[in-house]
Amino acid sequence: MMLLIALWCVSMGLSCSTMRVQTPSDIVRSSIADYTQTMECMTPDFRVAPLLCRSPATGARMSRAGKESPHGRKLYHLYVNDPGGYVAAVMGDQDAPVGLTLVKESHFSKAVGVEAHGPNGTRAVMRPDGVSDLFVMMKIGGSDTADTDLGWIYATASPLGEIESIGMIESCIRCHRDADHDRLFGIAP
Repeated sequence: MMLLIALWCVSMGLSCSTMRVQTPSDIVRSSIADYTQTMECMTPDFRVAPLLCRSPATGARMSRAGKESPHGRKLYHLYVNDPGGYVAAVMGDQDAPVGLTLVKESHFSKAVGVEAHGPNGTRAVMRPDGVSDLFVMMKIGGSDTADTDLGWIYATASPLGEIESIGMIESCIRCHRDADHDRLFGIAP
């Protein structure tokens, strides 16, 4: 039997090591290994991370979260492996497709000593000051998939892609359960 499997692997151009079942950590690790090249950046400008994420390249957004929250005072870029599936899910047109993966690349922020005045008041102008963490959401099944948050798993990783936590992360679930569409918040214009 093992010989047949080995022959099948060779005929498919696979090594037999690819036959092993991948763990969620393996899947997330391979997804984020080269996310900046394989995923679409949905936020070409930096954005500010929302309230509960601890962790957010040129052109990031600033979080609306309080500075004491995990997302607070972070800038981030959001990368998505399936922009069309992401947008359709955020708009409420469909549930997110299985396999949809989001990577929030967070950066520490630093005030540049300039204030911007606008319709929402005066704010300090921030710039990125080093990569902080990666936050990952991956849809691995339907809403009834065991050990998931309605099909989603969450992960945190170091800037080098080392998985720090994975699975049903309570702080992620606590925030994302309030999202309007399939645990996704979308991106404010």
